[in-house]
Amino acid sequence: MKRIDEIDFIKAVAIIMVVIGHTNSPIFIHDMFYLVHVPLFFMMSGCTCKTNDYFFERERVVNFIKRRIVSLYIPFLKYAMPIVILHNLFYNWGFYENGFSINEYILQIIRTILFSIGDKEPLLPQLWFIKVLFIMELLYAFIILMCHKLKIDSYKVIIPISFLSLIFPISELPHFFVMNIMLPLKAMLFFVIGKYIMVGCNYKKFRISRLFLLGILIIWGLSSVFFDTSFQESSGYLALVQVIIVILVSVLLVHIAHLLKKYSQTIYNLILALGGGTMSVFCLHYLVFKIITSLFLLIHLRGTNNNYTELFTEQIPWWAYSSCGVIIPWVLINGGKKIINKNENSNRPNSTLRT
Repeated sequence: MKRIDEIDFIKAVAIIMVVIGHTNSPIFIHDMFYLVHVPLFFMMSGCTCKTNDYFFERERVVNFIKRRIVSLYIPFLKYAMPIVILHNLFYNWGFYENGFSINEYILQIIRTILFSIGDKEPLLPQLWFIKVLFIMELLYAFIILMCHKLKIDSYKVIIPISFLSLIFPISELPHFFVMNIMLPLKAMLFFVIGKYIMVGCNYKKFRISRLFLLGILIIWGLSSVFFDTSFQESSGYLALVQVIIVILVSVLLVHIAHLLKKYSQTIYNLILALGGGTMSVFCLHYLVFKIITSLFLLIHLRGTNNNYTELFTEQIPWWAYSSCGVIIPWVLINGGKKIINKNENSNRPNSTLRT
């Protein structure tokens, strides 16, 4: 599928918001970003999903599942398993407060294979999102298939159950049920909204005044004053307000992308490049934070008895953490891919035309 610049732009902005949200950023910035960053990712996933008629055949659903295993589950293991295996090494370096016994090691490896990190890995709490996205997309494909076979309008099933998961107080439910059922259903609403906005509507022809865009920005900013919630925590009327704000912010970001493309092509291209490789930033920014913090404290507290197990320190600005958390993983993984691809291309024999 051809890449859509606006989607890559929104994904780039969303991953920057995720990283900043995991630092000691000012509270109003933290609350603004937490309100929208995860739902934006679910919306962008909906934008790139196949049309519903693709899932009318069981074989296509099976192929879709296989592709999602390759694009979501395998990367999850690729990033998570090395950190799980190196847990005790990180503990010896002072990254963690607790090490693993042999039995705990085996249990954590099994949990990781089963797509569940739990609370034992301080460097991987963000990976819940990949699991929820994986379950949600598979559930969506299954619902479309079953509704087609039963000759039922799929949206008459998806929209009601998604809204129920949105307004139900999930804090009262068991964690397993929340992670594997409620959050995927909740994510499905943003997923469907993304399909409608980017596919059902011709968003490139939208013409919205800059005054209206400024109004969206003000509403988003004021949301940090009245709301302190996130995708995982919101429910009831607060979740409904969140849906509205996320839609407005997605419209705002699309138009900011168009303005940057017109007036600053260089910045626009850099943001698009980031949007095309958000997985590495998403999975590794906590590790980068920890390494930076430990090096800083090791240098400044050398010769003292201070323990440096905390993730953040007030002496390092949040914007410095955020910059490193975005740039370093992206350069290491995506820069490395470019070098590998370049070497592979240079090693290929030149093709010749035989006559």
